[in-house]
Amino acid sequence: MKELTRLCKTAFNLVDRPFFSEEFKEVYRKWKVKELAAVEAMKEAGVKKASFYKLVKALAEETGNLL
Repeated sequence: MKELTRLCKTAFNLVDRPFFSEEFKEVYRKWKVKELAAVEAMKEAGVKKASFYKLVKALAEETGNLL
C-alpha cells in the first residue's frame, strides 16, 4: 500500500508540472514584448483564457521572466 501511495504521488507531481513546448515559449515571448495581443496569443497557443494565464504564470515562475 505504501508503494502504491508513493507511485501515485510521483505520478501526480509529474502530471502537475506543466510542460512548455518551444512553440508556447515563442508565443509567450511575443506576447510579453507586445508583438501579440493576449487573444491572439491564446489562439496561436490553442488554449483558453484561464489555461493561457495559468501557463504564463507557471512559465514566468520557472524561468524568472527571462524569456
